[in-house]
Amino acid sequence: MVLFESIFASLEAEETFHHQLVMGVFYICPVIFFVLHYVIAAPWGKTFQTLLGPTIPAPIGWCLFEIPNLLWAGLCCYDAFSRDKLTTANCSLLALFVGHYINRALIYPLQLNAHSKPLPIEVVLIAHFFTQINGYIQSRAILQFQTYPDNYLQHPQFWTGVVLFLLGVAINWQSDHILRNLRKPPPTPTTSTATTATQQTKSHYVIPHGGFFRYVSAPHYMGEILEWTGFAIATQSLAAWSFVLFTLINLVPRGVAHHQWYLQNFKDYPLERKAVIPFVW
Repeated sequence: MVLFESIFASLEAEETFHHQLVMGVFYICPVIFFVLHYVIAAPWGKTFQTLLGPTIPAPIGWCLFEIPNLLWAGLCCYDAFSRDKLTTANCSLLALFVGHYINRALIYPLQLNAHSKPLPIEVVLIAHFFTQINGYIQSRAILQFQTYPDNYLQHPQFWTGVVLFLLGVAINWQSDHILRNLRKPPPTPTTSTATTATQQTKSHYVIPHGGFFRYVSAPHYMGEILEWTGFAIATQSLAAWSFVLFTLINLVPRGVAHHQWYLQNFKDYPLERKAVIPFVW
């Protein structure tokens, strides 16, 4: 593979660069958490606010900022194949990462509700920049810089991570399905409606019920946090743990913002629900 060899003087030089990127994610997380928690909690969706530029349709935005993960996975997989470094463990672990982003970059955007709010273009660009980095460090860690024994697929750690990952996927998909069917089009002027303010807001949002919405306001975020925690356990990769932290500092403030939005807009919102973590937060 010419790409990596032409950029870096040696494999050791690339590994150093890779490690620096991973540590950079760890270092930047406290700053991002401060901004999202105290400055701009969630600049899209329910708590949308215009920042700097125009917006783009949600399906296009989601595809644009998730697709680099798949591109880097394909590139790194080809490199590993050309070096005869693909093992069953490598492929199984990468399959978790690729499977998630096939859904997020290709399937999920096509399933979005027609009334989904557009995404601010600056949010899409920032997310795209991060996924360029994350796609590279995750894929390269699994396929090049992390060594797995031949019997790794029999290790309890691998299966613990996989089970947790799949549990997160199930919660995430179930929650997304519930949310996709919530948003309603505005009623026509000639149609009378008995919907009260406690059932439907002026923006035509309704209170989600079912699944893990019984426990938290943002179970789709909880599911994603579980996914990447399981992924980190299964891969034993520092790069994966950096993504767990990044996921937490991005989704927890957003989940809290959603929770507060629901409490402010629905007088009958279930008070026993937490924001992201059942019974805790």
